[in-house]
Amino acid sequence: MRLLPISLAVGLALCGAIPAAATTLPIDGLSEVAGPEFASSDPTYYSGNRRAEMAAGGRMLVVHGRHASGVQLAWRDPAGGWQRTTTGATADGSMLAGAGTGDRPASIAVAQDDDQAEHAWVVWGGQNSGSGTAVRMRRLSNLDSPDGPSVGPVVTIDEPGGGGAYRPDLAFQRAGDGTMRGSVVWSRDAGGGGFELVTAWFDVVSGAVHDETVLDDGSSSAIFGSLVPTATGMRVVARASPDGSSRLVVFDQDAPARSKPRATGPTVPNRSAPTGVALPGGDMLVAVGGADDVSTVYRFGPDGGDAVPELGLPGYAQPTLAAGGGKAWVVAVRGDGLVVSRWRSAVSGWSTGDRVEIGAEGGNHLAWPNAVRDTDGRLRLVVEGPPPSGNTSSVLAFQRLIDEADPPGNPDPPGDPDPPGDPDPPADPEPPSNPDPPADTDPPANTNPPTRTDPPADTDEEPAAEDDDKPARVRCRVGKVRRSRDGRVLRVRLVCSGNLTARTTRVRARLSRRTRTLSRGNGKLRRGRGEIRLRAGKSVPRGRYRLTLRIGRATVRRTVRVR
Repeated sequence: MRLLPISLAVGLALCGAIPAAATTLPIDGLSEVAGPEFASSDPTYYSGNRRAEMAAGGRMLVVHGRHASGVQLAWRDPAGGWQRTTTGATADGSMLAGAGTGDRPASIAVAQDDDQAEHAWVVWGGQNSGSGTAVRMRRLSNLDSPDGPSVGPVVTIDEPGGGGAYRPDLAFQRAGDGTMRGSVVWSRDAGGGGFELVTAWFDVVSGAVHDETVLDDGSSSAIFGSLVPTATGMRVVARASPDGSSRLVVFDQDAPARSKPRATGPTVPNRSAPTGVALPGGDMLVAVGGADDVSTVYRFGPDGGDAVPELGLPGYAQPTLAAGGGKAWVVAVRGDGLVVSRWRSAVSGWSTGDRVEIGAEGGNHLAWPNAVRDTDGRLRLVVEGPPPSGNTSSVLAFQRLIDEADPPGNPDPPGDPDPPGDPDPPADPEPPSNPDPPADTDPPANTNPPTRTDPPADTDEEPAAEDDDKPARVRCRVGKVRRSRDGRVLRVRLVCSGNLTARTTRVRARLSRRTRTLSRGNGKLRRGRGEIRLRAGKSVPRGRYRLTLRIGRATVRRTVRVR
């Protein structure tokens, strides 16, 4: 497998400096879909969406956020470069324009109509209950045309008042009579302080919506779902509150309104994004990210029931799933910022080691990988790439041939290796803090004010992380976190005690909010005291964050305030 560095030629093509058609790429490896001045700050979230799909002719179709504008379509033929040309209603691949932001969750899915003509539909909506937007769709036809797909008119699914409609997803499935039908799920502000999880079917050709059903409702806006087509019907994997507690549940789309879920799982945090794939025999896998970057893959049986945890991944965030040929893959962002995968077979279960899919060549700050759900001999995904600023990011695509065994024994263990880049960044111009600062006694940050690029926090609280790794018995007092004038270099003093076997001990650090890592760095403790420096690709706003320290074999977590 070849990993392709992000080339200047691709970047110029995407910015329009050279014709995109003149750019060619190896079939497999890493490529740049959209440059950092074109894509939005969160162009590929959430894991529950479908950001990439394949047309029958081998063309890869991607939808991502476009900076300060809306939702963008990009496409690539095998060995060709990424392009944005389209015909029909738009000529530049724009699905939504003039929205003022590109942080719009969106999904794309492909299906054949009853005449065997292939279509794709793209759906988008608000990112949360405060977006005040509608859920809308467009149909794409002539998917493999050399002039680009043909874009149809906008179809409005739901346009409620108040907070609007948000976090949609779509998929296709054949009905019992053999006709292909589309499915869409979304959340909406129902007014009066209530929120609803809604599904509907739609016509593959016209987009006409019918059989709208409210699956669940409640007072929490953190109610959302993702669609999973299975051999026995369309399933909705959701975070919902059918019994009053917010947990992972599975609904039958065709069930009556507000019916009991088909299956239930554990409680999940309000910033999770469940995603699922179907397995042969009727089982279903569901991946969900938890508090403090702990991801879990659950299995649900064909007859419903409780979730069975199959794979726990502490230190991994934003998992996405793919399946095909009786096998399955989970792809996630590891604690060191690399995109890695695990492999599952019905015979041997899950692999025990990580396979690095996108390494240091992808740069820092990779986030929200989104895999093509159905594999066809290749594993394909898109991911948010390195941002040059707080308002934009890049979009990267990766694909590789699936090995015959996709070996479970991989030389890349799931540890917490040193962060890439300069391990000893220069000091910022601010004066150092006192050598023995008092412990930061700010209360836990369950009420963080959201930054511009993060969805507002909901009212559900997540469980606090353990402060110490108990077997290693290391405790630390953490001083105030100070930032440089540009906000990209952070410094913090530590006073640690416990099982520090060496006079000089190395410390690795990560600063995060919710499930997103903002800054990494390292430092040294001498006789238990020292300073760590963290560097970020963009300015870190003032506020409360989670600081994770790796000291030898110990892990220490603290809630800190960046001043």
